[in-house]
Amino acid sequence: MEDDPLHQPHDKLFKLGFSDPATAAAFLREQFSARISEAVDWDKLELLPGSFIDPRFRAHESDLLFAAPLAGSVARFYLLFEDAV
Repeated sequence: MEDDPLHQPHDKLFKLGFSDPATAAAFLREQFSARISEAVDWDKLELLPGSFIDPRFRAHESDLLFAAPLAGSVARFYLLFEDAV
């Protein structure tokens, strides 16, 4: 079970819900000002591979990284979900 990165229920729920780029885009666009949200091409949001969580905290944290075009560049959006212990 230690080697399974999705062994925690909160991790499964978070990743199931937010791994879908359309769902993540709907959530993220509401977190920024209108000016920023309008500049991001949310239709091109993509989930990137990998995790930035220290192995010591995997039992209590989950993360997802996305990228989308923003003003001629690429913006990265990092979601970190922490389970209150």
